[in-house]
Amino acid sequence: VTYQNAEALIAQAKQFRPKAIGIVFGEEKVIKKELPGVEVRVGVEGVLSLIHDYPVDRVVSAFTGTFGLLPTLAAIREGRSIALANK
Repeated sequence: VTYQNAEALIAQAKQFRPKAIGIVFGEEKVIKKELPGVEVRVGVEGVLSLIHDYPVDRVVSAFTGTFGLLPTLAAIREGRSIALANK
């Protein structure tokens, strides 16, 4: 998941091959073209839905600023372990 860096998201997804990715601000069509077969969720609700829909053990929260609170709180509500990587 990224806030708006689609280029880095695409590169990381090609390397690690996740089932789904999320971007808060980005061009969904461009990302889907680069990553066929990977589910792409866009916007705040899309990012938050990833936390709910995919039962991961740990969520790494590395968003800058107050935006990072939303996915962190969503992960806590889902009972996920949190790894904070904020400055």
